[in-house]
Amino acid sequence: MSRALTLCLAPLLLLFLGANVQERPRLTLAGLGDVRIGMSSDQVKALGFRLTSTGPWDKVGDPTFISCHYLDSAARFPGVAVMMSNNQVVRIDIGFRSGVENWQSLSGVKIGMALADVKSIYGDWLQIRRHPYLDEAGSYLTLTSSDGRYAMIFATSVKNMTDENEGATEQSQYVTDFRAGMAEPVNYIEGCA
Repeated sequence: MSRALTLCLAPLLLLFLGANVQERPRLTLAGLGDVRIGMSSDQVKALGFRLTSTGPWDKVGDPTFISCHYLDSAARFPGVAVMMSNNQVVRIDIGFRSGVENWQSLSGVKIGMALADVKSIYGDWLQIRRHPYLDEAGSYLTLTSSDGRYAMIFATSVKNMTDENEGATEQSQYVTDFRAGMAEPVNYIEGCA
């Protein structure tokens, strides 16, 4: 093949290959791609989500299970769990196991991003409070819709947890997981509780 033909075909090949590479959907207050807040259990199961014991909180034996539980393990959504309450999606969690590094919020926040970078993206829209379990070694960064119905929380912690994390600065905190959906369930600290 001549060099001229190679130079002509190279951009077309890159265009073709680029068209086949799909970026993962980004988490918004209303959903994650095909997974939308308010979907029924049957609709989300049609996307491959199912009840497993690998999810972040296995509540099968709990009497409150019928009203609130998680579905996960969808092949197209690794590391994503969907909270179901009264047969509808109320919250989407990212980060309870591996494979989550490529998920992002609509504005580009992802796991591993520094707290300072998240603050620079969202500015005054972000409410920052201490992580309920990590005290000064972590934070909850919360966005709330203007009507207060929806929220997104980015949880942060210092990279290497040690007893010396007292007085950890925002510069040493990184996003460990995030979630979005209806404001009340998004603010639950331990899954359905």
